[in-house]
Amino acid sequence: MSFMRIIAAVAALLLWCAPSLHAQEVPAPTATAGTIPGLTELASLPVEVDVAEGSLRLVNLYRVQARILLDEAGQPEERVVARLVEEVFTPYPEFWAGYLGDEAAFRRWAPALLDPDHPIHDRLPVLLALDLDRQFEDAVEWMESTTGRRPAGRWYILFGPGWTNMGGLGDGRMLADFSNMPPDSAQIAGLLPHELTHQVHKVAEVDDPDGGTVLYRILAEGLACYAAWVHAAGQRTPAWAVSFNERQWDWALEHEEALWEAAQSILASRDRADTDLVSHRGRQLIPGSPGAAGYFLGFRMVQAYVATHGPDSWHEILEMPVAQVLARSGYTGR
Repeated sequence: MSFMRIIAAVAALLLWCAPSLHAQEVPAPTATAGTIPGLTELASLPVEVDVAEGSLRLVNLYRVQARILLDEAGQPEERVVARLVEEVFTPYPEFWAGYLGDEAAFRRWAPALLDPDHPIHDRLPVLLALDLDRQFEDAVEWMESTTGRRPAGRWYILFGPGWTNMGGLGDGRMLADFSNMPPDSAQIAGLLPHELTHQVHKVAEVDDPDGGTVLYRILAEGLACYAAWVHAAGQRTPAWAVSFNERQWDWALEHEEALWEAAQSILASRDRADTDLVSHRGRQLIPGSPGAAGYFLGFRMVQAYVATHGPDSWHEILEMPVAQVLARSGYTGR
């Protein structure tokens, strides 16, 4: 679906998107945009909004991208890229540096948005129709009511290079890239508890002597997976929580002791190659293992902790040094 074909769909769907409070609005449209249906409504949508009583700041870059691409439909690539640089990159260089790179990298990547096969062409109208603000509000409310802790930080929501669906950049900064992730309400609702757990657990990493180690990464990912599984309230399997299929989960259970033994020599490492070994979907901890086996090991560690200390005890782990969690869990890979 091309941008010329989605303009009418966007115009109709924009009526679903109500502006939020505490917002920094997109600048008024240029004169050249006046003939495009729906652009006035799009321009009125906020770029930055506070949700969950101000604890989260959503930076809705996709709304700026949508406005520019609709406004500049049919214009030369150089003009579109120049506006994307000015309005999408320039206000947020630190975010882009953490995810894509500098301005030169952004300029090299930006023309991809104009490709008729880019996901933005099909997904933009659906994303504009989603009440993302409400989904964040609901996820934060669940996290706070369940654990007594409120996530805090900034979220950047965009069509980017598609290197992740949702992920973290450090310092409480998170992103959702809809070039990678379909704008599906159920999928977003399932992923948010995982990522919000990272935002409340990140507080512990600063003070944890093992912060940044392989052990910390294993436990952090396992805890986030466990929170998502609890949030699913019996509607999802542990395999789903760690992004395994059932065959991969069964294989990991059968080889759990070997996986844990292989991780022992690198638990204290802060080397990127070692953390990737347990967290990257394309790396195997032992031959034949599913990628990101550390998610599985961390989940099993949390399960062991909960089996010993009670069903709600996983809340304690959010502010507990990871070495203490391991010791109190009694986890040995068996």
